[in-house]
Order: sequence, then structure tokens, then C-alpha cells
Amino acid sequence: VEDIKTWDDYIEMGKTIKEKTGKYVFGYPLSFSQMPDEIYLYLQQQNGQLIDAEGKVNLNTPEMVEAFETLLKAREEGVVLDLPDVWNDRIKAAAADELVSLPYAVWYVGTMKNSIAESAGKWRITGLPGFKGLGENASIGGSILAVSKTTKNPELAKDFLKFALMTDAGNDINLEYGLFTSYAPSYKSAAYKAVEPYFGEQSYAEEFAKHADSPVMNFGTNFTTISAQMELAGAEIMGGADIAETLQKYSDIAQAQIDQLNG
Repeated sequence: VEDIKTWDDYIEMGKTIKEKTGKYVFGYPLSFSQMPDEIYLYLQQQNGQLIDAEGKVNLNTPEMVEAFETLLKAREEGVVLDLPDVWNDRIKAAAADELVSLPYAVWYVGTMKNSIAESAGKWRITGLPGFKGLGENASIGGSILAVSKTTKNPELAKDFLKFALMTDAGNDINLEYGLFTSYAPSYKSAAYKAVEPYFGEQSYAEEFAKHADSPVMNFGTNFTTISAQMELAGAEIMGGADIAETLQKYSDIAQAQIDQLNG
């Protein structure tokens, strides 16, 4: 694992593993029936964006092209398992020991412990491969924790947040379910150093804390519109269409839809 620095290294390792074991290094929906999170992961690792400095949709960037080229290369080299129903199929494949790695977010820990419990002790956490000359960190998904200004008990709500985010007891509960908070001072607490039997007594939280500083992606206020066009672009690209031309076409469509919505 220490020799795997880039996604190209990762794909080469996948070829060796596939040849010797018949197993796949990772999986995604090859037809883009659903948007693979890997696209956003690769894009973010390269400091890429979906919109430009003026707030206009721009999917046709060198970073996005590189992201798609990486997915295509993995498919062409035969190291990717097709996961049409990506959420459920990923769980089934991991449980069936068909996947040897899961390049995914920390919150997936809760899913693994709950849905792939029989694999306890087999998995370990390590940093992601990256792109040559760039960092390896990225952030996929996550949730927002907020207190409504109309709550009848604002002080009680604030006290709960302090417990949930700023105490070992609260973080013990969080980390049991893979809830890795964005409150960075917690990473130095005892809760984030506790070992996890599921990962062979490795402290998964401490390992993820090393990679918490990831590039910032501006999703803007029209992400739903943009992501819908991304899926259409991805399906065409995976079907053989020119990457740059297709990304430009769907950038223009997404921007036209946004302009129409904004009047």
C-alpha cells in the first residue's frame, strides 16, 4: 500500500489483484446510471470546481477531464466492478468479498459496521491515492448540524451541541456510527484516539483526522441543476463521446437552465 501514490498506481495494483484473485479494486456504475462519487473526489483532489470565478457553470476544465479519464482508464483496465445500484450493490459486493478497497468517506464506517459486520477485523484505513504533484485529501458528502432560530429552547439546544461535538462522551457516540465531526479541536481528544475492533484495533478516527484538511469545492446554489447535467454528460462520455465536447455541451445546458430559473 505504501507504494501506491497515484490513481495510476492504484489501477496498476488493481490489475495485479484481478489477475491473481479475480477481485476488483473498487466499483462504480459503469453506465453512469447514478453519478459516481469518485468524480467529485477526483475533481476535489485537483482543486477543481464546477463553477468559475464569475459563478458560471464550467464543467469543461482540465481537472474534470482528468477525472473522467481516470474513471475510463480504470474501466478499460478491467479493475472496476459494475455497481448499477451503487449504494446497495457496493454493500453486497463488499460483503461478498468482491472488493478489496473502498475509496470512500469516513461516514461510511457506520454503514460498514452495520451492513458488513461479518467483515470485522479485515479492513484497515489509509490515505487515498492522488494525482501527481497534488494532494490526496478530499471530502465527500456530509451533513449540517444547526439550531433553528425559532426553537423554544435555544440554550438547551446549544448545550446539546456542546455535548455532541466538544466532549469525549459525545464523540464516543459519534464515532461508534462513523460520525466524524468538523469541529477540529475534537481531533486531539481521547475519543479520536480510541482503537476500533472493526478495523483491527486501528484508530480510524485518528487516521481520518490526518486527512481532514481537504480542498474547498464551491457547490454554489444551483448544484441540483448542475449535477443533473453532470449525470447526462457522464452517461454519454462512458458511452464513448468526446469528453471535452460533452462537458462543454452540458455546461451550456446547465447554465441556460439556471439563467431561465433566475429570470
